[in-house]
Amino acid sequence: MNTDNKVQATRRSFLKTSAMVMTYMVAGKAVMLTPAAAHAAQMPMKILSALEVSTLETLCEAIVPGSRSAGIAAFVDYQLAEKPRDALLMGRYLGLEPPFSPFYQQGLAAAHQAALKQFDRPWSQLNESQSKSLVDQMFTDAIPNWSAAPASFLFFVWRADACDVVYGTQSGSEAIGMPYMAHIAPSDKWLSAKERQK
Repeated sequence: MNTDNKVQATRRSFLKTSAMVMTYMVAGKAVMLTPAAAHAAQMPMKILSALEVSTLETLCEAIVPGSRSAGIAAFVDYQLAEKPRDALLMGRYLGLEPPFSPFYQQGLAAAHQAALKQFDRPWSQLNESQSKSLVDQMFTDAIPNWSAAPASFLFFVWRADACDVVYGTQSGSEAIGMPYMAHIAPSDKWLSAKERQK
């Protein structure tokens, strides 16, 4: 198995068996949360600004409905803060050079600027029709004066990350009528590191 195949297998195995559990320090204790739980708990971001979070959430929600509540921003932020070799972001598997933060942040800045130029408001304040229009333009590289990696490439990366968060869990698979076939099904209850040691 070559290195690329090992990386892909590692990512698929993680997504299937862990439901994307992330470890946070809360009051000095390690707590394991899914991206959805981290979103619901409003865990602080390590890399992304509030504007970047709102842009990413709204943009991904337009591409993959349900990605906001599934924790797309928590997932991306957490993975950006990881060592590059441990990150599970799609960009890594497409050969992006680390660090990955500039790629994501420059793309979000370009998306924000596109919303301001076309509709005079940030992406998070666009209505569904406006958001869909910009997403369609991203998909076809039709946004004028785009100032980041090609918009269609960013669209592909963000869609893949959002799909992983929304459909990479047991409930997400069931929502689209696809059997969840993880080698080891994750527990319904996520335990803290201390609880797991008992």
